[in-house]
Amino acid sequence: QPKADNVIVATHTWTDPSLRGQGVAAQLVDHLVADSEAKGRKIKALCPYVVKKFNENPAKYDHINADK
Repeated sequence: QPKADNVIVATHTWTDPSLRGQGVAAQLVDHLVADSEAKGRKIKALCPYVVKKFNENPAKYDHINADK
């Protein structure tokens, strides 16, 4: 289990209604992953959307998932 100061807690992913359905939320998750990787941090997914993305593609996200 990573140390608490090396974990980013993803609590909520929000996009403007005019942008929904265009993959913007997925881009936000991928930017969060890239930023976390660059800083040597893991992500604790509490946001239902982030949890779903992590569960749908473990090969892509398990390395950054604080619960793995």
